Amino acid sequence: MRQMFEQRLEQGERLIDDAREHVPEIAQGPSLDAVLIAATQKTEHYCIAAWGTAKSLGQATGQSGNRSRKGSGSGRRVNSEFFD
Repeated sequence: MRQMFEQRLEQGERLIDDAREHVPEIAQGPSLDAVLIAATQKTEHYCIAAWGTAKSLGQATGQSGNRSRKGSGSGRRVNSEFFD
């Protein structure tokens, strides 16, 4: 299960890398704003789905513990990397 979570983290980071690659191609203004919002939403939705899946798998396999705090910390790390 840990390997699956790590793979999902890598995939989320690829979404960020993709946005970073294309953002410089767009002039500042409303179009860039729309692209940044879309990229952020895409990444957030992906991460939320990944964390929800991990939680459901943990519950289905009888694993206990509060893992959501670790996940939300990862989300803040990803957000700070994207916006720094």
